[in-house]
Amino acid sequence: MPSTEVRAFERGYVSRAREAVGDAADDCVAVALDRHPPAGALGGWWVDREQHPDTVVLPNPWDDRGAIAAHEHYAWELTRRLCARIAPVLDDVHATTHGERWWALVLDAWLLHVVAVVVDRRLFMLTSAAVAPSAPVLVDESLTPPATLADGVNALLTDAGQRALCAAIARATGRSVTPMTARARDDAAVVNASMSARAKAGLALRHGPDLLVRAALGRLPGRRIALVGQTLTTSEEVRALIRRVPGLRPAPVLLGAAPTPPPADLGLRERLEAALSEGPASADPVEAMARRLIGRLLPRSVLEGFPVLARAARRRYCAPCDVAVGGHAADDVRNVFLADCVAAGHRLTFIQHGGFYLQGQVNSQDRLEIREGSTFLSWGGRGSHVAALPSPYPTRLRDAHRSSDERIVMVESLPPSLLAYLVRFASMPLGNQAYGETRLLARFTQAADPLTHRRLVLKRFPLPAGDTRPAALEALPAAAPGNAVAWLRHARMAVIGYPDTPFVEAMALGVPTIGLWTPALWELRPDAEEPFAALRDAGVIFADPLQAAAQVDDVHGRAAAWWRTPTIVSARALFLERFALAGDWRGAWAAHLRPRRAPGGPSRRV
Repeated sequence: MPSTEVRAFERGYVSRAREAVGDAADDCVAVALDRHPPAGALGGWWVDREQHPDTVVLPNPWDDRGAIAAHEHYAWELTRRLCARIAPVLDDVHATTHGERWWALVLDAWLLHVVAVVVDRRLFMLTSAAVAPSAPVLVDESLTPPATLADGVNALLTDAGQRALCAAIARATGRSVTPMTARARDDAAVVNASMSARAKAGLALRHGPDLLVRAALGRLPGRRIALVGQTLTTSEEVRALIRRVPGLRPAPVLLGAAPTPPPADLGLRERLEAALSEGPASADPVEAMARRLIGRLLPRSVLEGFPVLARAARRRYCAPCDVAVGGHAADDVRNVFLADCVAAGHRLTFIQHGGFYLQGQVNSQDRLEIREGSTFLSWGGRGSHVAALPSPYPTRLRDAHRSSDERIVMVESLPPSLLAYLVRFASMPLGNQAYGETRLLARFTQAADPLTHRRLVLKRFPLPAGDTRPAALEALPAAAPGNAVAWLRHARMAVIGYPDTPFVEAMALGVPTIGLWTPALWELRPDAEEPFAALRDAGVIFADPLQAAAQVDDVHGRAAAWWRTPTIVSARALFLERFALAGDWRGAWAAHLRPRRAPGGPSRRV
């Protein structure tokens, strides 16, 4: 059983950590929960050792890559058990009869992250108690219910949210805690994971005409199928698809925030906690802890603000119908609409909108969108409940590279600090492993010859407050604002620092590309290994930054000819067949989405 494996792993890790830290923990001034802890503190595996040499950093448990699959499986099973307990309580509170399946569609994208975080942080609290039992645990006392599902997930990425959650976990594991001073809280670096008002305004300005066309299309009468979320389709593509599937309409695309729910109702929260604690106590310590925490972690939108949320879903979308959605995220309003559609007996289709799906050996996001009772339209990956079809986005990108300048565009990964706090178990860098991946790109930059270096530009992600990137990367010219594809389309070459969406985009575009990452931190599904292996053999993918730099130095002057060599052409074709199918996507999607005719009867919606 996964729970048995997880308990055994916890015991083994605590012993290994105690041995690794040794006497260094005896003089720790505190147990710190920040990404940037004070000197002399004991820090977790989210701390970058190179930035904080005066911190005693616990070894990263996820260096044991074999443990990730068992923990992901365990987190999913626990998510299912918790949802089964929460659903009847919420139905009772709201006088509804939605049931577990309905509530799962609303809550899963939030609850799965919460469970993974509790598993990870509980392990830290157990280990810190064994390693530095007398050191005070510095916490925040402000674990308050978030407004929305998205706010709940975003809080898990902040130092303040981390300290508040760990205060509750510390008490549940028998630790004493010490509130941080106001000055310490002010000085702590906090991740702003939500989109700023300025960013929203810029998005509206760039995509305003497309949004207006979609709004007009969405008002056409006779909707039987709704397109929702990040389907990566343009208005022109939607119009072409409507001609083949007359009942299809895009749902409105709104940049505004979800409705603001009322403040937390302590009486209602106590009722929720009491209901969740009824019945036999759980023998699983993580489940028991999660039950106690749910009363403070459950977003107000689905408890105090549920009537407002239900009305917002009806206003924003349409009556229940077949629905095709790009992405299952912590989006309160959208998830209520999806749940209503499924409850009314309509068909639910998820549409791939990123490169990591069906690629990583472990990916908890696959759980959310490749699920029983729905179909996942993939870019090429196959599996149960999956339809591998040509898709508009890869098709639009296919061979669209038009080299018009000398620049070599480097695409960095998400800032390591956004990945430092584990929020899901997946075959990707977890915790402070992400800092090492960023340094690969920095070492590549330093190793490149002067001519290569002059041509490098960096496609940056915004850094959270208090963070810095390696100096070698910070010194590079910045690619102008906009998505990576706009720059890759005209670049002489591309250097991609991770095998996710930008690498798939670059391969589809046909820009001569070098991939640079640590394969041991990006484990692949067995059916995905061959295309990547072929690209490694062709000199496209590297784990060593010095070898990658030597390859770029050698070929950038003849990049187009190098990219047309038979070995690379063959390897790229194999990759695209698996990760970016192109073709008559309109016909393929229309055949899947249009209402189907029941045998011997009239057409029906499914």
